[in-house]
Amino acid sequence: MSWRLPLSIQCAIGIILAIGALFIPESPRHLIATGQDENGLRVIAALHGLDEDDALVLAEFKEIQEVVEADVSRTLVWEKSGGRVDELTFDSFYRTQLEIEATLRFGEDTRVEF
Repeated sequence: MSWRLPLSIQCAIGIILAIGALFIPESPRHLIATGQDENGLRVIAALHGLDEDDALVLAEFKEIQEVVEADVSRTLVWEKSGGRVDELTFDSFYRTQLEIEATLRFGEDTRVEF
């Protein structure tokens, strides 16, 4: 008996979230990345409650386009290198990221408990 109330509350919250997810608009970044620029611009305008030709909407649209293009170029560098880390270590960003990750992993593996 004691488990039925918490379980039913959790199920009710899950159902509410599932129904609410149907009304969430598509991500503007996803729409722009998949070539649906008009829909992306429309969603950005709707999220801000502004017209599609508003300066704020256009600035955010342009910013998202630049980020998507940068992500695509980074992905192309990774694919061009064949996924080899030694090719990417020439880029300082990747080298720094790799050093931080390696340091963290090494620190976790060699931790001494007293």
